[in-house]
Amino acid sequence: MDPPDPPLTDGVVTLRPADERDIDAIDRGIADPDVVRWIGRPTMSAGDVLELNRSRWLDGTGPTFAVCGADDRCIGHVWLNHHDGDRWSVGYWLLPEVRGHGFATRAVGLVSAWAFRDLGLTELSLVTDGKNPRSQRVAERSGFKRDGPARLEVDAEGRPVERFDYRLR
Repeated sequence: MDPPDPPLTDGVVTLRPADERDIDAIDRGIADPDVVRWIGRPTMSAGDVLELNRSRWLDGTGPTFAVCGADDRCIGHVWLNHHDGDRWSVGYWLLPEVRGHGFATRAVGLVSAWAFRDLGLTELSLVTDGKNPRSQRVAERSGFKRDGPARLEVDAEGRPVERFDYRLR
């Protein structure tokens, strides 16, 4: 899978494949307590995450973009995960200092539009934790609709968590 050229942008947010200049942001992001809370504890170093992201571009299983502000500095990541069949999902994280300014909504909107237009997808899913209203608002502001009632799961640490599924068609 080839990254879009030129990178995706709406004039405020730019999405480009992550590279070495993003290592510090990746390191901060995967260790951030809120990212850990919603996504899970890191099992790899920032360099390993960068290499994994590169390999997922090559094998087509999950293009990952650095979310960048006007100065092209990485402020987070947004990605697609390919599941079995035609199922794809969106995930994201942002650094603490840029949360609450619409960057996640813009990034999810850009990656979703690209997935439908350039990858030919017809549906995307997004899962939020029931205790993460910010992520629920990102999903809804990005056009995703809640798909059914909350479901109960067990997280990686054995705790019960409520999850909401969202769909974009």
